Amino acid sequence: IFDSSEKNDRAVAIVGATFLDILLEHILRAFLVDNEKEVSKLLRPDQPLGTFSGKITMVYCLGLIYKPVRDDLNLVRKIRNEFAHNLYASFEDEKIKSWCSGLKWHQIAYVANPPSAATARSLFQVGANQLVCYLNG
Repeated sequence: IFDSSEKNDRAVAIVGATFLDILLEHILRAFLVDNEKEVSKLLRPDQPLGTFSGKITMVYCLGLIYKPVRDDLNLVRKIRNEFAHNLYASFEDEKIKSWCSGLKWHQIAYVANPPSAATARSLFQVGANQLVCYLNG
């Protein structure tokens, strides 16, 4: 989902999270009752499933994703929110580095630890890409 030439950290964080948010919406639409009008009501921004957080919680509570996937999605959400609400956010910020280091699904799925020289940005990109792969089934 990432253009490796993208230089803007904010774009990487927000686009990656948005892509995952959209995937969760597609999963919910496929799982919920076949009534576009009613399902769309639930997914409106002012409704329970209209937020990234609400979608993560619902997909997890329906048993459609594992806890480590839920945890990583919530970290991606936190990272996205930090970039969306803090004009000076960067993958070099200690808080964001910590969250990126906390992404675990790619390590669980591939039984591999990231290289010690991996940057927070690369951890985010790999983590988000692996979540996309998982959610796409």
